[in-house]
Amino acid sequence: IGKDFFLCALPAGCAVAPDIVEAELTDVADGFNPVYASRWLTARRRFDQVWFVPFNPIVLTIVIPVFNEAAVLPRLFAELERVLTGPLSGATPLEIILVDDGSKDGSWDLIIAQCLRNPAFIGVRLSRNFGHQLALAAGLETARGEMIVSMDADLQDPPDVIPDLIAAHRRGYD
Repeated sequence: IGKDFFLCALPAGCAVAPDIVEAELTDVADGFNPVYASRWLTARRRFDQVWFVPFNPIVLTIVIPVFNEAAVLPRLFAELERVLTGPLSGATPLEIILVDDGSKDGSWDLIIAQCLRNPAFIGVRLSRNFGHQLALAAGLETARGEMIVSMDADLQDPPDVIPDLIAAHRRGYD
């Protein structure tokens, strides 16, 4: 993907310019997981901007590629929030990665607003449309969870099935 996307975790992060040096990253990353920080140090050449999030062990990551989904994103966010405050409430540390695949309809603005409302949400913005599979790959590369669930933004698969997927995984299913 090259340097065509950047990670954005605005609520709890600290900005790191693309021309940082390792010494500066060490200072900025004080209190961060060194493996996670070094991963982004290695990857920093691929990003225009990187926002580091303080390390917390993440058990579940939900990856959602987004392309021109502004009309459905408010409903997606409401459904995810309902599941987060209901069946997944306090069950596991998690993150939700929304990958904007070059949307032209205001999807990115909605993603930023959601990231600001809820620090569990992380936005990744690709510089142009690369396609669903590469957007998913960008989200998977960003994911920190021990378990990863991918879903589409159009709610083809409702967030209500996520607790069932977690339960199946814990019973040994992939």
